[in-house]
Amino acid sequence: SNVISGMVLTFSDQLSINDYVKIEDFKGRIIDITLINLHLLSDDDDLIYIPNNLAFSTKIVNYTKIAIKKTSIEFQLDTRNLSSIEELEQKLITSLADYDQYIRPSSYNLKVNELQKNAISFKFQYILSEPDRELEKEIRKKTIDEY
Repeated sequence: SNVISGMVLTFSDQLSINDYVKIEDFKGRIIDITLINLHLLSDDDDLIYIPNNLAFSTKIVNYTKIAIKKTSIEFQLDTRNLSSIEELEQKLITSLADYDQYIRPSSYNLKVNELQKNAISFKFQYILSEPDRELEKEIRKKTIDEY
C-alpha cells in the first residue's frame, strides 16, 4: 500500500518537492517522495519520514499552495503583565517596524486563543508580501525575544 500511495502522491499535483506542509502533527518542507516514504525537513532541521499510506490517508495542509498565507506566532502571557489587548497588538506591530517592507499593510491580527486562570494564549498573525521561510523565522525570533 505504501508503493501505490507513493505513486499516487508522486503523480498528483497536490504535493511537490519543496512544498511546506503539515501532516498530522508534523510540519516541514517536503524534500523527497519515494515509493515508501515522504521525507519532511522540519523547522528544527529534523528529518521526518512519513509512510506514504499514512500521508495518503490523513489530512494534509499544504501551505505552499495556499494563495494567501498568514504567518502565525503563538505565545502566552501572564495576565499580570497585560494592560490591554489593543496595547499589546500595537506593541507587537511597532516591534516589527524594521520588516514593514516585507509585511502587507493592515494584515496584522492578534487573536485570543485560550483564557486560563493566570494566563492568556494569543496568536499574532500577519501576511508576508512574498513567502520566505527564513524571513518568517527571523521575524518570529524577534517577536518572541521582545515578549
